[in-house]
Amino acid sequence: MNFPRLNGTLASGWKRVRHAPKNGPWYSTTDDVKGTHAAYGNPKNDAAGWNVKFNYAQVRQYLFALSNGKKWVVMNKYSVNGKAWLGNPPIVASSASSSQKTTYNHNSNNNSYQPSITYDNTGEGDSGQIYVEGGWSGYKGNLRLGNGADVYVR
Repeated sequence: MNFPRLNGTLASGWKRVRHAPKNGPWYSTTDDVKGTHAAYGNPKNDAAGWNVKFNYAQVRQYLFALSNGKKWVVMNKYSVNGKAWLGNPPIVASSASSSQKTTYNHNSNNNSYQPSITYDNTGEGDSGQIYVEGGWSGYKGNLRLGNGADVYVR
C-alpha cells in the first residue's frame, strides 16, 4: 500500500491487523485497539471485515488508514491506549497536513462504538472518521470513498 507523505522512517515495519469493508460496518472489535479481541474473518478477503490478534505489549505505533491509502494517521501507543479521553491527543503524522500535530479522538468507555478516531481535527463525522469500534454502522463516508479501512501496528 502506498501512503502519500509517509516518509522513509514511517513507511516500513507495519503489520495489517484489522480491516473494515467498503460498505461497513466499522470494526466489530471491542478491545480499545489492544489486539485482544478474538480473530474473525479472513485477512485474504477484504470484501468482509476481519481482525487478527496482536501483542499489545510490542506495539509502539498505530497506522489508521483508508484502504486506498489517501487518508491516514500515525499515532504513538500512548495516544491510543484505551483510557477515557475526549479531545486532541498528539499524533506522529497525518495525510491531512504535514504540519498537523493533533487529531480528534473520543473514548468515553461508555459506548461500544468507541474509541472513535479521526485522521484530522474536524471531529466525528463522515469526512474525518478513520476508526470506530463495536461494529458501528454510522459515519461510513470514508469507508465508501476509501474502499474500506485498515489498522496497522508496529
